[in-house]
Amino acid sequence: MSAYLVDRIHIDLLVRFGASPFEDMAAPLAWWVTSPDGGGALRQLGENPSYAGRVLWTENLRSVAARYPHHVSGDRPGPIGLTDDEIEQYVYEDPGYTLTPLEAIHACEFLKAQSCHTTDYRDREAYRVVHATREHAIRLLPGSRGPWGWTAENVAARRRPRLTRLLVESSYGA
Repeated sequence: MSAYLVDRIHIDLLVRFGASPFEDMAAPLAWWVTSPDGGGALRQLGENPSYAGRVLWTENLRSVAARYPHHVSGDRPGPIGLTDDEIEQYVYEDPGYTLTPLEAIHACEFLKAQSCHTTDYRDREAYRVVHATREHAIRLLPGSRGPWGWTAENVAARRRPRLTRLLVESSYGA
């Protein structure tokens, strides 16, 4: 399986999506970070977008370096000439576009595929940021979320409007 460094704009877009206020979101995008002493803290993306982006991109670098240990800074798979220092000194720049929720989910999955080549990826803060961003995007998808727990009554209630619509459409030849 291959891995490569993602473009800076990919990180900027994910950070902007996570930091963007959406009217139906009660809480900002956040994730839990465990400290070595067993404690922890809740981090919010909007508090320090540059930090969040740096966490994401440096984990991507860590993954590529693990996958291709003989490659050096400026010569790793990805954008030509991109150095480790550029990644480690990342500062968020507004890309001028906010991803849709579906675009954000896809962008998260892509970044995860490029950043998962270490044995401890799921224990890293970047994993939590990607997971929180993806969950944030899922909650923003349009449409009914349905009941918390499905029952036969819920299914019957959902089927009725569809059956009625299908009957009406078929009677008009639609």
